[in-house]
Amino acid sequence: MSNNQNGNVNEIIFGYWQGYTKSDDAPRGLKDTPAKVNVVSLAFGVIDDKDPNNIIMSFLTSKWSRQEIMEGISFLHARGTKVLLSLNGQPKLQYGGWPALDPEKFASNTAKLLNAWNLDGIDLDNEDNYKPGDEFVEVIKALRRVLNPGAIISLPVYLGKWRDEYLFKVREIVDYVWTMAYWNDYNGQRELLNVYQKLLYPSKAGMGVGIPGMANPGQSTPPDAVPDMAAYTPQSGIMLWALNSKDAPAWYKMIIDHMPHKSIDLATP
Repeated sequence: MSNNQNGNVNEIIFGYWQGYTKSDDAPRGLKDTPAKVNVVSLAFGVIDDKDPNNIIMSFLTSKWSRQEIMEGISFLHARGTKVLLSLNGQPKLQYGGWPALDPEKFASNTAKLLNAWNLDGIDLDNEDNYKPGDEFVEVIKALRRVLNPGAIISLPVYLGKWRDEYLFKVREIVDYVWTMAYWNDYNGQRELLNVYQKLLYPSKAGMGVGIPGMANPGQSTPPDAVPDMAAYTPQSGIMLWALNSKDAPAWYKMIIDHMPHKSIDLATP
């Protein structure tokens, strides 16, 4: 998979899968992931409030066992799909949020965890209620130094330049960002995407789609926006939240049917 900076097509489908949800409305396991979803992110690992440089996995495995998840990872790898860990850090935790991390210790511990779970990278779900600064930049740089060559670093984003201008400092080492302002109509999504394409590169920023019932109430993507969102992916791709949903196959089909390039091959440069 290539992260082009020159405007070449780099179209992917990136899907989140919730290990903490298992119900009639969200029954789908990792092995149910549609074939052309070529990056899956597992939600969520959580920063340990007793030791902020460690990640705990009990939330991810609260509804699906580690064995089930590991079998799903092996299944996805066998068909060429990359699998990441989405890391959720919340400001309510006692350790003080992302600024309290020791970049080198955190990166080292994260690399060991990803290796133990046979994962291909990390998705940093930084939704803290402060503006990230150089301390978060150093975390991202440390991860890039320590992780295996080719490991993916991605981030979901939605608040725009005033909060996320730090991304410009790591534009060479971050692989993707995805807009998770699911409530936006198509025009709102395009405006937000344009902000992040300028902070990084056009090939590194894509739109996010939130399936009703999987996003917070009132924050799902309007269905009539999806065809235009999927069609407007000449340089990047699209993200889907969340693959667990019973409705995921229909939303996935709506995306695939409207993407400019329906044949997606991870081996294509």
